[in-house]
Amino acid sequence: MCIFSELLISIKIDAKVARYKKCIFYNIHGQTYGRALPYQSHLFFFMIKLNLTMKKSHVPSLRALHACESVARLGGVKKAAMELGVTPAAISQLLRGVELDLETKLFTRVERNLVPRAEAHDGLKDLEAAFELVHQAVRKLREPRPSKLLTVSVDPAFASCWLVQRLSGFRLRHPSIDVLIDATNRYDQPNENSVDMVIRFGTARETDLVKTILFRESVFPVCSPDLLVSGSALHPSELADLTLIHLDWSSRQGTWPTWNDWLRAAKVAKIAQVSGLLFSDHALALAAAIRGDGVALGSTALTCDAIRSRALVCPTDVILPTAFSYYAAVHPDRESETKIRVFREWLEEEAKASE
Repeated sequence: MCIFSELLISIKIDAKVARYKKCIFYNIHGQTYGRALPYQSHLFFFMIKLNLTMKKSHVPSLRALHACESVARLGGVKKAAMELGVTPAAISQLLRGVELDLETKLFTRVERNLVPRAEAHDGLKDLEAAFELVHQAVRKLREPRPSKLLTVSVDPAFASCWLVQRLSGFRLRHPSIDVLIDATNRYDQPNENSVDMVIRFGTARETDLVKTILFRESVFPVCSPDLLVSGSALHPSELADLTLIHLDWSSRQGTWPTWNDWLRAAKVAKIAQVSGLLFSDHALALAAAIRGDGVALGSTALTCDAIRSRALVCPTDVILPTAFSYYAAVHPDRESETKIRVFREWLEEEAKASE
């Protein structure tokens, strides 16, 4: 009699098979199973073989895999929860489910971040690439014809101090292309969240994007002309008598130079307990300087228009170079698209004209 026939007979003959079946599954998960009767041995091995086959072919849900991919890419449960619009507890539960399914740990905790384990690194990278392909496919289905809308994710200070004033010139040159400016501090990637191009402020270290440097930034004091009573330049040490406007800015790219950094470059003794106004946004700090509230540390891109219009002046000529730049970045697969190419070329032209 074949194994399959004997299995059917065993199931019909003895109701205890259900109990042995349960014991067999416990055994697969590392627990003790009871004794199997001789005529049940075929059932025992059949169930083991069936269960192992199912485990090898089983794939966790897309939702759970998406959670793993997001945690691996962003480095934390909270960031993944924000991106996917769920709670951190839900992300943690999905991660545990996948690890139980695969019978392996995928992440290890390093300080406050979750880092892929060495044995899971390649698989999680493949997941990231797979979900990117899914996103691309959805975009193609949603937009079967090339979209005329260009979505640009931009640093808010750069958008308000430099970009917005020039957009009408681009529209005159390319009236068929609509531009959506997404002024945000999010670290969006090109091709994510319908973003076609990003304009970032940082050190341009990414190796997976096509980058165009717009401004290599330096810092220097700027203030309203009304603060200069005599109308003449000040010695750097005289800035101690004025209200200093500070910028509290840092990111994954680094930290913006402080007044003490500039004072050292100007060979001025460090001013003890530097005080004044404190902002976390470049544009707000410069707006306060234009109002005459004090002296701010400006940069080339953000102050060129205000200096040209005499809303701001440079009280000294000491300039401190930095490692930061404003740069445009696009995905390598899309750099030749017409709407992206012409906008990047226009940005380069405008940036050169602003220097």
